[in-house]
Amino acid sequence: MSKPWHLYFLVTFIIMGCTPSSKKVEPANSPAPFEEAPILINQVKPEYPANAIDLMVTGTIWVKALVDSLGDVTEVVVIRDVGENITFFRQSAIDAAMKTKWKPARSNGKPIAVWVTFKVDFDFK
Repeated sequence: MSKPWHLYFLVTFIIMGCTPSSKKVEPANSPAPFEEAPILINQVKPEYPANAIDLMVTGTIWVKALVDSLGDVTEVVVIRDVGENITFFRQSAIDAAMKTKWKPARSNGKPIAVWVTFKVDFDFK
């Protein structure tokens, strides 16, 4: 009976792929090192979508925003939403996050761009 050599190679490659590398790889969008964290100056209240008001839906959208060296948000990505049937909050959360103003992070005394994560709440309060 012949041995299935292709299975040995497959298992070997899978094991090699699961072995930790000695080289540290940073994600492409990892935050820059900084001495002073960015500080939120003005958070804009999101516009409540009309269909959400009609359905009395509440929820929270977590966003990741790129705050530039001037304290302006230049990019926003929705990373998580919490609640039922709240996908229609996404664009409103992005719009509100884009309008927030920050005191920029600092590194070596100079303002720098960094990613921040924060939540945008939707409720009737």
